[in-house]
Amino acid sequence: MDENSSSAPTIKQVLCPVCNMLVDPREAVEKIEHGEHAHYFCSAECRKEFEADPKKFH
Repeated sequence: MDENSSSAPTIKQVLCPVCNMLVDPREAVEKIEHGEHAHYFCSAECRKEFEADPKKFH
């Protein structure tokens, strides 16, 4: 199996906290700072859902 075929996050990728889609932080559609953490999102819809109830995703 090719080690690049894994669906696990790499150093360059993070998980969207809402839908768990892999996102490249440099190309994220949306980003917000919440507390001491930066959160990257695959879509504006995921960002809106997160902002409506951030505690749900921690």
